[in-house]
Amino acid sequence: GGAPVIVHLRGTLLDKDLAGAVVDCQGVGYGLSMSLSGLAKLPKVGETVAVWVHTHASADALRLFGFVEPSERDSFLVLLATNGVGPRLALAILSALSPAELSLAVSCGDKAALCVVPGVGKKKAERLLVELRDRLPRSPSGGLAHKPVSVKQDLLSALQNLGFTQQVAERAAQRALDHSPNQDDLTLLLRTALRTTTAPQRA
Repeated sequence: GGAPVIVHLRGTLLDKDLAGAVVDCQGVGYGLSMSLSGLAKLPKVGETVAVWVHTHASADALRLFGFVEPSERDSFLVLLATNGVGPRLALAILSALSPAELSLAVSCGDKAALCVVPGVGKKKAERLLVELRDRLPRSPSGGLAHKPVSVKQDLLSALQNLGFTQQVAERAAQRALDHSPNQDDLTLLLRTALRTTTAPQRA
């Protein structure tokens, strides 16, 4: 009959770090791998959380991948079905690009947008653009939705949500803004900030 497939979890957020989160559902803790952008949207530890889940079975493991938005899960599944893309790379792509940004990059043939993902070079980016062209929803011609007015405030909030103190988050946010060529790309700024900052100490 095969293993049971978990598609959605609602419970208490027990823990979260840069690798993923643990959700307690009626006494059972489920470990979820998540993208950086998904982790940044989670509530504080101890609060109630609801996540969409993809159960990924491989030869030697059963892994759960969590998504705050159904659109991110859908994009993850499309990426997984793409030749040469495994769960790790799919999460890396969604850590760098939101589903809307990914659709826009594919519909515009924006190779550079995919090349910011660790592990994606020019050749792989070209192949992904070809393979994803007919699989992802078309991005509206008007481009992305309007960006929040204060990207720095959103960046600070995301860093603090991942467990950094306000002081450390402010330094990391400023460094990211100083070094990033794209000042309104929150996900890219978050990745830059995380690369230059030591992970918060575990309690």
